[in-house]
Amino acid sequence: MLTPGERAHMNLLAERINALEQQVQFLSRHFGIALPVQGPNLDEVAALLKTGDKLGAIKRYRELTKTDLGTAKDAVDQLAVTLGFI
Repeated sequence: MLTPGERAHMNLLAERINALEQQVQFLSRHFGIALPVQGPNLDEVAALLKTGDKLGAIKRYRELTKTDLGTAKDAVDQLAVTLGFI
């Protein structure tokens, strides 16, 4: 179990990581650099894309990765391109 101080520190770290991920996403869009999709197993997301359920794929990606909507949309779009669905 975390102490209140440890919990506060963990929250600060999570906020910093989120800010850094958003900065990387911005830079990748700004410079036109496609970032590979990394992280959890995305088989479910890919299956939803294959059936044409892009909104479902974005929702599932968000559930798996705990990312914001914009980041999830960008990642799912990139996954669709990588898999040849677009």
